[in-house]
Amino acid sequence: LLVFGDLNGQNHYRITRYLEDGSVDPAFGNRQYDPGVHGYPYDIGRSLFVRDDGDILLVGKSRNNAAFNTYRIDQGGNYESQTNVDFPQDHEYVHSALGLPDGKLLIIGNEGNGSNKQVAITRHHFDGTLDNTFGTDGKVNLGVLNDADEGYSAALQADGKILVSGGSWNGANWDISLIRMTYDGVLDGTLTADGTPKLGIDVESAGRDDFGYSI
Repeated sequence: LLVFGDLNGQNHYRITRYLEDGSVDPAFGNRQYDPGVHGYPYDIGRSLFVRDDGDILLVGKSRNNAAFNTYRIDQGGNYESQTNVDFPQDHEYVHSALGLPDGKLLIIGNEGNGSNKQVAITRHHFDGTLDNTFGTDGKVNLGVLNDADEGYSAALQADGKILVSGGSWNGANWDISLIRMTYDGVLDGTLTADGTPKLGIDVESAGRDDFGYSI
């Protein structure tokens, strides 16, 4: 059993491997990694994937809110490679990742800050490198209600289209947001009757905040 997150206080990636009886595997133990190539100790681990060859791909945010990160280690915990992906506005934050049937994976989060914050998505090969056939050079970033927008989770429909849920600021409070795109990151205009591939959903009519944390 592998458990992955980050080390509180230092905010480096932290991964532990356990045996079946719940004890720490002494052959692997507790390991921490610093993917921040700019020297910032603000790395937050979000998800992990075990490859067919036994290598482990860690997914998170690195470099002081400055990159989507994939960090590859071998089955013994030794570093192999990493990929950092920047968006135009910087201040990237990763919320989740989704494994896809062809072995690729999506990373879902946001970029920018304040009212300039946008949903941000990348697609990667299973070795962690960016898949440049997705969106524009491997990346999709967009606003939903054109204020502050965050992407939290993604799901794959039976027809291969991708749904992304999140939260969008409507000027007074947060609404659930929903985006649909093709498998290769092209926005899908069939999501709504008026051809809009994205929408904000105000669930709570009393003016409270709504967030789409999972889909």
